Amino acid sequence: MMGMEAQMGTKIYLKALVLGLALSSLGSSGIMAEENGSLRRFGAKVKIDGEQKGPLYAAGGEVVVSARSPKNARLMGANVRFLGRVGDDLWITGGDLDVSGEVGNHLHAWGAKTHLNGIIGGQASIMGADVVIGENAAITKGLHASGDKVVFKGAALGEVELEGREVEFAGSAQSNVSIRAPFVKIGDNARIKGHITIYTIGEPEISDRARIDGKVTIESLPQWEVMRRSHESGWVNRIAVGVLATLCAFLTGLLTISLARGGVEKTIDTLVEEPVRSALWGCVGLLCIPLIATFLILTVLGAPLAGAMMMTVPLILLLSITGSGFAIGEWIFNRAGDHVSAVHRAFSLLAGLLIIAILSLTPYVGGLILALAITLGAGALFLLFKDRFGEQATN
Repeated sequence: MMGMEAQMGTKIYLKALVLGLALSSLGSSGIMAEENGSLRRFGAKVKIDGEQKGPLYAAGGEVVVSARSPKNARLMGANVRFLGRVGDDLWITGGDLDVSGEVGNHLHAWGAKTHLNGIIGGQASIMGADVVIGENAAITKGLHASGDKVVFKGAALGEVELEGREVEFAGSAQSNVSIRAPFVKIGDNARIKGHITIYTIGEPEISDRARIDGKVTIESLPQWEVMRRSHESGWVNRIAVGVLATLCAFLTGLLTISLARGGVEKTIDTLVEEPVRSALWGCVGLLCIPLIATFLILTVLGAPLAGAMMMTVPLILLLSITGSGFAIGEWIFNRAGDHVSAVHRAFSLLAGLLIIAILSLTPYVGGLILALAITLGAGALFLLFKDRFGEQATN
């Protein structure tokens, strides 16, 4: 049993590491890369179209790419739509993903909801809570899709591997198919020219209209495998939330660099030089906010103010994580405390946020690490407010 848990843990860490490397590649290439014909766009709403000569890099709340490029693309956002064409690989991650364009080589997708309805010239690797390979999807080589619910209605020339809590196969495959899920359905339109192996609980639902030219093998799915499916789907959701939180914190950091560079530097200095004081202020401040809000609600007339105060909590948490990301990046890349450019500061922020995101996935202690990052960042933020308002009061 310990060996199985070790294997599960290793697989999860590898997925988190690959995701971290993908985000790091997006950040470092998009922000720090030399001018080599690449196109880079960051913002709340990003739209890229037309003919491009180099790689495409984009990150934002809403990203829509209908451009055509002979190179690769790396896209990240809360909602990402790829409608164009790339001649090489496509790396795409975020909350709601739609890949309806053409990918010349491999597709790598991680998202809470992923919908594939395009043409993939190489292999496709997809991981998400809900994965749908639509009727217009065509995959030249192999497909591996993993999620809570996986629906396959497209066409694949290579081997197909589907795994999740619930899997529905209603497309066509020119090679072997492997399915691992407690609940399996083979639909009316299923066309398989190779063998199909199904690992499931009980008997799968196979339509009489489905056409399978090869051998059908049904194997029992052990109970620990069912638990692994549920466990991994939970990790998928955690990773998707982590991606969105990292993206939001990064964009917030870019805004603070542009609009309040002095505050950013002061926050970094406070966290690096006075971590204990920051932690104390963070604990007190985060505890006082709900207490004050509760008191205001009891006064009836203060209820609107209490509601407004509680609405600021998500912003405070976001700024707190951003501040800790700045401090970690400073500790790694600039221990001497030299003056650095805004681009360098943005790159170090991304590195710091990635470290927080990956460490927060650590079993048992991940939540404590995230809480510590929030507490330290909040403390530095409260100290910054105190100093700034104190200066205004004395002037």
